[in-house]
Amino acid sequence: YLSSPFNWLLVLVPEGLVIEFMTYLIVFKIGLAGLAMAWYLKKHFRSCNLAVTGISMLYAMSAYMAAYSWNIMWLDCIWIAPVILLGIELLVRKNRPFLYAVSLAFGIVANYYIAIMLCIFAVIYFLAELVLLPRQKPEVYLRKTMVFGLFSLLAGGMAAFLLLPAYKCLMTTASADTTFPSSLVSYFSALEMLARHMMKVDVEIGLDHWPNLYSGAACM
Repeated sequence: YLSSPFNWLLVLVPEGLVIEFMTYLIVFKIGLAGLAMAWYLKKHFRSCNLAVTGISMLYAMSAYMAAYSWNIMWLDCIWIAPVILLGIELLVRKNRPFLYAVSLAFGIVANYYIAIMLCIFAVIYFLAELVLLPRQKPEVYLRKTMVFGLFSLLAGGMAAFLLLPAYKCLMTTASADTTFPSSLVSYFSALEMLARHMMKVDVEIGLDHWPNLYSGAACM
């Protein structure tokens, strides 16, 4: 859970200043999330204007970041997400899969728990990119899907040095007895999900709460 490469900077910090270092690290990762989103938007829209700055700030200071900023192990995957999106676009549109593989591998290494959501979202975004492509021959779609699957496995392979020991350790804990749910359970209604996009909605940090989304408006 503390496998983020940024944590190695702790070796340079005196023991009495660890808390201060973690505070600055949280601020740094929030800023990095805004920077990564700005880079993605600039590449995606081939434009750099005030809208890019505004949307990037909303992403970096979303309700999710406000609610989980204290949880340093869940922040790396937020700033790496826009890089993964750009990597998927390069894979689909220009047959350049390496940014996707490297960025996804970094996300898995940084925190494999949140990386599960990244992987699910990557599949959804890849399918959306295929749909948005100009009409292609069936073999083109098949080839791009095979490349996506191959480099997704490559990303997992690059992170295996951490995943395999973590899996082996988890199998010695109470988590080993956990079974996969047999039915779907809805934690939040559609109305609650929509309400979180409204302004002046409090950020929740307890266990009994509404969903914390990536909506920038939710934390305004």
